[in-house]
Formats: sequence, structure tokens, C-alpha cells
Amino acid sequence: MTTEPMAAGPDGGTASGALAVHLVHQGFGDYVAGLLGGLDSIGSDRLRVTATRITSGPALLSGTESSDADHRTVAVPRFRDPRSGWRARREVARIVERPCDVVHWQAAGNPLVDLAFLRWLERSGRTAAARPAVVLTVHDMQAHPGDRSVLPGTFAVIRRLIGRADRIIVHAGHIADQAVAAGAERSRVVVMPHGELGTRYLAADRLPLEPPVEPNVLFFGRAQGYKGLDLAAEAMPAVVDAVPDARLVVAGSGPSIEEVFPADRPLPPWAELHRGLVPAEQVPELFGRATVVVLPYREASQSGVAALAAGLGRGVVATRVPGLADIVADGHSGVLVDPGSAPALAEALIDVLRQPERARALAAGAHRHATSTLAWPSIANDLVDLYHETVSSGNRVAGSGRRRFPRRAPRTPRRVR
Repeated sequence: MTTEPMAAGPDGGTASGALAVHLVHQGFGDYVAGLLGGLDSIGSDRLRVTATRITSGPALLSGTESSDADHRTVAVPRFRDPRSGWRARREVARIVERPCDVVHWQAAGNPLVDLAFLRWLERSGRTAAARPAVVLTVHDMQAHPGDRSVLPGTFAVIRRLIGRADRIIVHAGHIADQAVAAGAERSRVVVMPHGELGTRYLAADRLPLEPPVEPNVLFFGRAQGYKGLDLAAEAMPAVVDAVPDARLVVAGSGPSIEEVFPADRPLPPWAELHRGLVPAEQVPELFGRATVVVLPYREASQSGVAALAAGLGRGVVATRVPGLADIVADGHSGVLVDPGSAPALAEALIDVLRQPERARALAAGAHRHATSTLAWPSIANDLVDLYHETVSSGNRVAGSGRRRFPRRAPRTPRRVR
């Protein structure tokens, strides 16, 4: 992929005829790496990609980001730093004014960065032809129940952004409905699969992993209340009664871990706990030890853990909530049960743990799902078609034509305490 700024041709695309796309994001490391890898597979004769990560303090989601695309990183001060808004406006203007046909913006992170992009869209000219086509990916339209990590104003800005983007990509049907309810035109909203996140952790000759003989259930990732770790713990005594060697392996961080397994109390004999952020090199080991991955969510927009399990060839037992039902193929890559029911969860786990052939069938189904519906090259092909359709379409959103941001910094910024 190109490492130089790309000059757009007179009718869209670069001078070489390839479509020029600039991807801008604030994190989602594994997701972005998968997306860029899929776009890289398209070929430089059709697509030229550059990417920029905007970071403000620690990343909201950890992960590794690598691709053949030119991938720059720029920094703005933290959200509560009084300089953050001005720096975000300056950096965003520099990024999105690079010559290209499409700006693909991932909406998540510091809301001041998303707000700077919104202001640029509003002031980018009275006609859509005066700026690149804008494709916006929205991962969430509202905060998950009990999630206190979201910065103030995040979703207010996203709801305004969807009214300015030419196309909005979401990963679940109910998120599309929420976007329309927030004011997006239905014709601009496109549902695309959330790509798998696991195959990049493994050598090609180790795919898919063979499920272990030991009956281990894995709960992985950030443990917020809505993800239902308490339901998994409530189900485990019944599971152990039926499958005495069964274990619940919990790996990750979050308030639910401390609530369900307080550090000052001994762990139940069926529990194994790995507290904190999981290093990348330990991810294949944890999933390799799992017979099945459990996702007892009470609510979901989509699930990176389900995408990770599919890529690593592991079936899941998950709740039938919108978002999970969009990424788990019930009966093939996983088993869906009624949400909020520990007995239903226990019954499904017992069924898988008692039957090794059932676990192997779900693992094979997960691998097929990851290499077909959730495969990044397939998603990238559909995405390139959407880029071309957006560039050529007359259904674009015009700005207001107001003046652009000032580029000069405040002379006396307030002291940061």
C-alpha cells in the first residue's frame, strides 16, 4: 500500500485509477488490524489505503495494530485537558483534508475528537462535492448498562455525526434501528458483519485449535455487569453436579470480577481466575484450553469476544440478545439460550461439555463461520463496493458552508491540575 499522500484523480480515485481511502480511528486495535488486513488484500490497482490513529492518553481498548497501509499516529491531550478541544480540531482538520476520495471514520473514543470531525463536516462546504465522501462506522449508539467508562458527551456527538455522514456502517440490525431512530436516513445505514478477531493470533498451521479433553468454560474480556459473569457463576454448581471436572476460567478485568469473586474470599473449587489485561501471547493458550466460550450477556451491540472465539475456532454458549444473535450462528458456531436464565445457561453448557463430539462440531462451525461470513477479505470486498457507491451516489449530505476552525492555539491555556 502507498506510503505517500495520494492525489485524487478528476473523476474519483487516485491518478493511477485506484480509489483513495483514509481510515481514521481512536483504538479498537484488533478490529482495525483485521479491517486494514482485509483492505490490503484488495490490491493497489483497486484501492489505496492510508490510516491514522488519534490517541488521547491510554487506549480505550488494547490491541496490536499492523498493516501494509501507511498507519500514522497523532496525539491530542486527554479529554479533561483544556487544550484538548483546540488540539483535536487542529489535528482532525489536518488529517481529513489530505487528498482522498473517502474518509472512513470509526466513531468511538474521545468525544472531542468526534466533535471536531462533526464540526469539520458542518463547515466543509455547502455541497457534498466539496469534500471527500464520508463513511462512518458506529459500534454503539448508547452506553451499555452500568458502563461508567464512557466519556461524557460520547453518544450525543455520535447521534449528531450520523446526520452528517454519507453512509453509516453498523454491525447489528438493532443498532441500525437505533441509528434511524436518532435521525439517520434508512437508505444511508448499512449492516455489515463484525469480522473475526482470532486468526491473527495463531500460526496458519495451528488453525483451527482442537477442543481439549478437559471440560473448561471460558469467560473472557472486560467484565461489566451487563456481560453476565454472575449468571455464569450461578450456573456453575449445576454444571459441576452433571460434569464434576468442569471449570469456569475467567480471564480479564472489570468490576464484575471483583463483585463475583472478591479478592478477600477463596475461589470456588470450580473457578480459575486470571485478573487483569491478558497479554496477546496468552490469548491462544486460554482459548486452546476452552471446550466452549460462555457469553451470558444481558445486552449487546456486538461482541468482540464472539468474533475472537470464531477466529480461534471455539464454539460459544451465548444468550439470545440482539447483537449476539447477529454474530453467532445458532446451532452451528454456537448455542443461543434465553437471556437472564442461569438454569438455561447451565443446561446448554452441560450439553456441550458432556458430548466431546458436540464441542468439536461447534468448533468446526466457528472456524467455517470465521472463514466465510466473518472473513475480513470478504467484508473488505463489500466495503469497497460501498465506497464506490458512496463516491458516485447523488445521495450525499451537504455541509453548512460556515467558516473553518481557527488554527491558532489559545494564548493562555488554563493550568491542568
